[in-house]
Amino acid sequence: MLGALIAFVLYLVFIKQGMVDQWQNMPAKLALLDNWLIGGVLSVTAITTTFSSLKQFVLDRESDSILTDVSYFKIQMSYVCASAIVGLLMQIMMAIVMMNYFANSDQVTFDLALLPQLIIIMLLATILSTAINLLILQFVKKVSTVALLSTIIGTASGFLVGTYIPLGALPSFAQWLVKLTPGSYVAALYRQLLMSDLLQNNLGNQLDLRHEVEFNLGVKYDLFGSQLSTWQYWGILLSVIVLAMALIAIVSSWQKREQR
Repeated sequence: MLGALIAFVLYLVFIKQGMVDQWQNMPAKLALLDNWLIGGVLSVTAITTTFSSLKQFVLDRESDSILTDVSYFKIQMSYVCASAIVGLLMQIMMAIVMMNYFANSDQVTFDLALLPQLIIIMLLATILSTAINLLILQFVKKVSTVALLSTIIGTASGFLVGTYIPLGALPSFAQWLVKLTPGSYVAALYRQLLMSDLLQNNLGNQLDLRHEVEFNLGVKYDLFGSQLSTWQYWGILLSVIVLAMALIAIVSSWQKREQR
């Protein structure tokens, strides 16, 4: 949880006031910025907590504790399921903490009718993060390396999903790095869900300003000159999950043959 908590605290202590001053003429700026932060932190939570929970996979493999006649791929899928459960629970916990904090500090209200959709995005985020993290850990042999990677991922994920710095404030090269990071599309889905009504109610008649806000805050992305639709975000993320699972199966098969 440390990566997510750091992002949350950095926003409160260093980032929030500067963004409030920058967007001082925007209606409902506190609600918009708080929901922007929630979307980013939940995406970071999915990445970092699933990676940390998969440490057990490397530990068992390093100590030769995986002794069963179940196929190697099925064993790995059991780690995926366990890690996904951890990631989902941690996202729910983090969402409760942040929403309660902002409700008390900024009087920001959250529509409970959005909870089913929020849970669905959380499930997508956990499966995506777990699949990618397990693919990375296929090539890690020692637990000490996992600790190092966990520190790097915990730090980098906040930047790569646009949580520490808004997308519009980044140079062009950094913006492309964000757009190449699957977790940033999860953050965008969270932000679209949490911010769409606020944007419609406050900027519905100012389409140019709304588009500028959506781009600068990473609510919606432009790729090759066109804005992605919500279904395209889902398509990209589901494609990444399928690709990651296919690569895990290929690498697992190869490693199993190597062991023989």
